[in-house]
Amino acid sequence: MNTQIPPDVRATIETVLKDEKLLNETATKIFHQFDRDENKVLDRKEVDKLYDMMSRELKVPKPTAEEIDKVYDEMDKNKDGLIQQDEFVELFKHVSKDYLDGKLFGSKE
Repeated sequence: MNTQIPPDVRATIETVLKDEKLLNETATKIFHQFDRDENKVLDRKEVDKLYDMMSRELKVPKPTAEEIDKVYDEMDKNKDGLIQQDEFVELFKHVSKDYLDGKLFGSKE
């Protein structure tokens, strides 16, 4: 699926990625939005809800369970089975860059 990124969305994402403080603030806000049980970590179900929202908002197909598991495992740096806030910031940066590069969800590398 080749989705054209609206210029204003592209500009916003590029601005966020260039500004470390803004990146952290944006990722933190999203992290807290999806930390439904407010335990300061995201479990697999909360990350799945995040991907549901992202696929709707960005108008891209939702990744498969296997794709989500792969990213989840890669981002879980301390291997505790949960995504900490600092791990989420890296996930957010990774997903944002992939979106701009047209490699978000279902891409064949």
